[in-house]
Amino acid sequence: MTLAFAACTRPPGSSEPTHPSAERNDLPAAVSRGAPVADAPSRNGPQDPSASAGTPTALVFLGDTGVDTGSQRAVAEAMTTHCRQRHCDLALHLGDIVYPNGIRGPDDPMIESHFEAYYRELGLPMYLVLGNHDYRGDVDAWITAFSPERRAARKGAMDARIPARYYTFEQGEVRFVALDTNRLDAAQGRWLDGVLQQARRDGERWIVVLGHHPWLSYGHHGHARTGDARFYAQHLCNRVDFFLSGHEHDKQVLEPHCGVHMVVAGAGAMSRPTRQGPRSRFATSTTGFARLDLHGDVAELQLFDRHGASQYRRRYERRVKPLPRTADGLCDDRRDDPDCGEIACTADGTCVEACTADPDCLPSAPTPCPCDGRPVVCEMRAGAKLCGCDPACAAGVPACRSDGFCDRHCSTDPDCAAAAP
Repeated sequence: MTLAFAACTRPPGSSEPTHPSAERNDLPAAVSRGAPVADAPSRNGPQDPSASAGTPTALVFLGDTGVDTGSQRAVAEAMTTHCRQRHCDLALHLGDIVYPNGIRGPDDPMIESHFEAYYRELGLPMYLVLGNHDYRGDVDAWITAFSPERRAARKGAMDARIPARYYTFEQGEVRFVALDTNRLDAAQGRWLDGVLQQARRDGERWIVVLGHHPWLSYGHHGHARTGDARFYAQHLCNRVDFFLSGHEHDKQVLEPHCGVHMVVAGAGAMSRPTRQGPRSRFATSTTGFARLDLHGDVAELQLFDRHGASQYRRRYERRVKPLPRTADGLCDDRRDDPDCGEIACTADGTCVEACTADPDCLPSAPTPCPCDGRPVVCEMRAGAKLCGCDPACAAGVPACRSDGFCDRHCSTDPDCAAAAP
């Protein structure tokens, strides 16, 4: 389905409005990942009849706070008021908890003055990830300060949770995966693969990843560095539903890349000019927070300004298409299709045409770039360097090369010449 949308952003350098902004509604999207699971009974009573059955989970999230300013207080109070008026299960902090140099130890007074004083009244468990500014201080101090034992011994401590640099937890039918994007090393990659494989075996309906540094962004810092983008592409493509990040002092909603919906919400205390790019659905330079509701096969995202006024709303429907498992000459998946054998229908940058379930063969989202044959294959233009407008290239997927498959939209692929009659 082709989704049409209109641009909506404040021009770079513009100041924040002092009045609530108008909400923008967007068209629904489709999320396809994993297999359907049996519906679980709702634990919160009657729900919106338009939502499908299942266990609802509601969360609020923001990042880049810890400056002890009026803007931080306004956003924190708006988020607290919001959760008093509408049910929230938990909160996420997307890193850069204390500026500018993190904390010096688990008893640093800035934990109270720059963090707890703002979010204690929220009354929710808040899960934290570490930002680059947090890494300037004692990284492990956050883990120690909010260990269950230390939290119990410290009177008035808020329910903040960060059991390790990267970790995972469940809420309802949602698997949350918290990454340490400051060090995306091989050990974290192996751990992440294990978590996602187990989540699929367990039939968890939604997978939400949170980290500090964005994968794609049109803000001040831009897209992830090549090595980090390659990590994201290798481990997250077509395996998770949402990737939530901060770092940019703005709010952005981006077109999905290889099945992953991306939201940037690093405007918990400060704002910085942002812009629209080829993959933008919404962008604003205003401070504020975000909310994500996941209920059955329906998810709804909302962005709010510092007054608590809704700026943007988007509904996602997770549509799962059953795959046939018959001896028809096509490999539908590896579990019980007799045609599969040793064929791997995985997101590895190569489209195996015999695999109807290979995500590398999916059609690309609409884009003016001529190098858009498949969303997780980075193609090149003839006689030129990497196709700069190919979202797969920007996201860190390696350029097309001699890999045994002819990328037909890539005239420089040597496999195409070998395949010619």
